[in-house]
Formats: sequence, C-alpha cells, structure tokens
Amino acid sequence: MKTSKMLLVSLLSICLLIGISYEISRAAPVMISDSADFPGYPYNTAAYMQGGAFVGCGPTTGAMILGYFQNREGYFNLLTPPTPAGDNQGLATAWTLHGPAYLATGANGFGSVYNVKPGMENYVASRGPEVIGLNSHDYSVDVMIHTSPNYTNANPGSWQGAPNGFNSYGAYGDAWTNDGTFYQTDAAGNWIGIDPALFRTQTMAWLLAGIPIFLTIDQSADILGSDHWVPMVGVDDTTNYYYYFDTYSNTVQSALIRYIGETPGEGDQAINYVRTVQLTDVITPIEDGGGQVPEPTTMLLLGSGLIGLWGFRKKFKK
Repeated sequence: MKTSKMLLVSLLSICLLIGISYEISRAAPVMISDSADFPGYPYNTAAYMQGGAFVGCGPTTGAMILGYFQNREGYFNLLTPPTPAGDNQGLATAWTLHGPAYLATGANGFGSVYNVKPGMENYVASRGPEVIGLNSHDYSVDVMIHTSPNYTNANPGSWQGAPNGFNSYGAYGDAWTNDGTFYQTDAAGNWIGIDPALFRTQTMAWLLAGIPIFLTIDQSADILGSDHWVPMVGVDDTTNYYYYFDTYSNTVQSALIRYIGETPGEGDQAINYVRTVQLTDVITPIEDGGGQVPEPTTMLLLGSGLIGLWGFRKKFKK
C-alpha cells in the first residue's frame, strides 16, 4: 500500500513537472501595449524604391512607430497623407522621414545615428496641432538613448568617429541618459555584453507602458558596427529572445538578446544601442472668446426647461 502511494506521488510529481515545462515552453512573449495596433511596413525593399533609392530601415522604423501611436490613439495627423489601409498606411510618412530635413537617409537606405532624435522629433513638430471635437491636440515625441550607468559627461568615449561620444547626440537628460543597467562593462568601463535578465526587466516595463523601442542592431553579424534599425515590440520573460518588426516585411521576428561585441560570428541581430520613443499629447480646449452661441434647438429646450421649473415651483408653493 505504501509503495502504491509512493508510486502515485511520483507519477503526480512527474505530471506536474511536465505541465510546468509545457507552460514555460509555450509561454507567450510580453508584447507592447495595444500590440494589435502596431503596423508592419515592408518598405525597406526594392519593390518600394523610388528614383533608384531605398527608403531605408530608419524611416521605415519611424513610420511604424508613428503608425502605432496614430492607430492606438485614433489620431489622424501623425502620418503624412495619403494613409490607405494596409501595408501602405505609412509609406508617405517613411519617404518624408527619408528626406534631408529629417532622417536624411541616403539612396542606399543608410543614414546617421545622430539624425534619429532630431529627425523624429522635428517631423512630429512639423505636423502641427490637430483639432478633434472641441480640443486641440499638439503632439510631440521624445527620443532618448539609454546608456550604461558608468557613462557620464566626464567619460565621453563611445563609438568610433564620434570623439564626444553620446554628447554628440545631444544633452544629457534630453538626448541620452545613463539608466541602461543591462549593459555589462569591464574594469575599464568598456561595454562588453548585455545582461538578458536586466534587459528583459527594463524593456518589459517600457513595452507594457506602450513605449516603442528603436533598436540599432548588427544584421551582418560581423561585430564591426551596427547596420540596421528596427522597432522592438516584445520580449520573452522565460527565454533570452526579443521580438522586433522586420523592415523587409510586415512580420514579427525574434533574436537572442546579445550585445554587438560579445559574440563574434554569432551575433546576428545583436543589439548595439537602445532608444525609447515616447509620445506627448498636449490637449487644449478651443476658445471662442464669448462662449458658444446656442443653436435654436438648444434655446427651445432651455426655454421649455425654465418654464417647467417655474410651473413646478408655483405648484409647490400652493
């Protein structure tokens, strides 16, 4: 009898372990808030070339992020018209961002990392306020790059060709901040890796708050530098994978959470720089000076109400 009980407990334990393993294996990634509204645009392909030029991964990424904000909030003014339903919803926006006034993407589709912040922010500012109902909506975006905590104004060393490092990207607190605890550094302060657990914790908080992440990654896996921009839209809390929209299609892809310099020859889609893009909507009631003039129907209803109130008051006095 005792043996049978022990066998039963063992079988139940095995079933429980199998169940837990199954739940872990099929656990869904944590996706950005309102992920159903995040569009995928396949503009970084030859099929969408104009005048022999690629629109580029940066403008495509920017258009996807702006499309997400517009779809989620029901705005109309963030994307450049025309905005047809489907894949081409943000095509005009991507080409606008491609232009010299914003991301200044070259004919080969590449552009400077320094153009991401001013390009995105200036584009949204150029759209101007939008009137919805009785309110004016004035939109702005804040693009912030997140660096290692040991990176300060006094320690400006960064990527090759930029002697001022992140200071060249803009002022601390406006263009960059050193809250990226997921970056691992050596004794000299050089970035050597990314802690997957810390990366998941930090990025998950942004995603659940509806904040898109603008990643610079190494698509060629040569660890010589980042060469691709994508919007990160998800992360798996049980594995070391992050999820992003491929700018060559409208599909979500996944890749291991790795730093660009830590896996020579194996760092496909390894992460270099992490930026967040946050939207601000300043809502201002529309003023008309002396208040709205009531329409005839409104005047009639108001008059009827006053007459009824007077009659009720008279009856009550009796």
